[in-house]
Amino acid sequence: MYKKDILTRNDQFNEKKNHLGIQFYPRKSKSKGYVVIYCHISLNQKRTKSPFTTHVKLPESSWDREYKIIIEQGFEKEENDLRRIKSIIYEIHLRLDNRGEPYDAEMIKSIYLSDIYLKHDVKEKYKIKEVSTLYYKSYKKNLLYTDGTKKRVKHYHNKILNYFGLLEAEKLERYHIDNFYKNLITYHNNSHNVAIRNIEFLKGALKNAFEKGHLSFYPCNDYKTKRIRTHKKSYLTQEELNKLISAKFMNRRYNSIRDIFVFCCYTGMDYSSYLTFKKDFIKQKNKEEYIDYNRVKNGLKALIPYFSTAKIIAEAYDYQLPYFVNQNYNKLIKEVCYLAGIDENKCRSISTHSARVTAGMLWLNAGIRIEVVSKMLGHASTETTQRYYAEIELETVLKESEKIA
Repeated sequence: MYKKDILTRNDQFNEKKNHLGIQFYPRKSKSKGYVVIYCHISLNQKRTKSPFTTHVKLPESSWDREYKIIIEQGFEKEENDLRRIKSIIYEIHLRLDNRGEPYDAEMIKSIYLSDIYLKHDVKEKYKIKEVSTLYYKSYKKNLLYTDGTKKRVKHYHNKILNYFGLLEAEKLERYHIDNFYKNLITYHNNSHNVAIRNIEFLKGALKNAFEKGHLSFYPCNDYKTKRIRTHKKSYLTQEELNKLISAKFMNRRYNSIRDIFVFCCYTGMDYSSYLTFKKDFIKQKNKEEYIDYNRVKNGLKALIPYFSTAKIIAEAYDYQLPYFVNQNYNKLIKEVCYLAGIDENKCRSISTHSARVTAGMLWLNAGIRIEVVSKMLGHASTETTQRYYAEIELETVLKESEKIA
């Protein structure tokens, strides 16, 4: 094996999650030339008093003592057993952490060895197809998801059914997902991002089944996915947004579409969240009004000042914003932007989501710190904000440069 591969696998075994440490090392077996792998757990650098056996037995030559990994081929089952042990310990740690009560490495070890976690009340061995079906049904029942989203998710679900067949969910390994990715790229001619979205759906299904108690652990919870940003997200500049606001339309639907889009430009709401908007979202502190809501997409809280433009639009519709099917909304907003005098080429790429991007860009270019913008948009981390929204305009660069000129 290449040293690069060894280092990568070593990182996978020894990475720390919230100060949790898991270390594997060998002890000589009664069988000559063999070793048994033991495990030590540490929390905040405080280790358990004694290790425990993983019952993984290997030829001594197949274990690298420096990198603490299996270095010979033909021991995939043993490698998967170590990964599964690590995954179970990690999930125990997360559950204890969520309880908010004191615990230490000894408690994690005790729960693992007592088999409480492994003897989770699972009446049957759920298969991948059953896990995916449960998750897909939750999408179908959710009225906030658009028909387009439900159709796309159905494709993901069908591909999972066709590929994984009767494989038990708890027997899923990393190489299964790697091969699934290759299958999507090769035989379905999917792009990288489409294949990753399919894998993200699979991971969501596994997590959902685990949280509902159908699985005793979350298989492949540490499997990393990363999309590739292929193009810049379209948004309106302040000048273009002003054109749209001041435009006059004879068509009532055009006016409604424009109002919704502008409202989202000043609130940062995406399509699903705008549909849930109601007067209850408006809160007040120190006589200052703000919008407080949880995003439909990820459930995260978003906090936005109640800008006057957004307030005028909301009050004009008595806090019941017009409803448009996403497909029609996308079509009409292109026409509305074109009629407002915005560049034709840009109009072709404008969509419902462009309003949210416009909000993020306007706030960032107004000098609001990225951490604050991330909270306003309801992002899980500033990394998302940085990756998709932090494109600073030339005028902002010149303005900021004056401070040090």
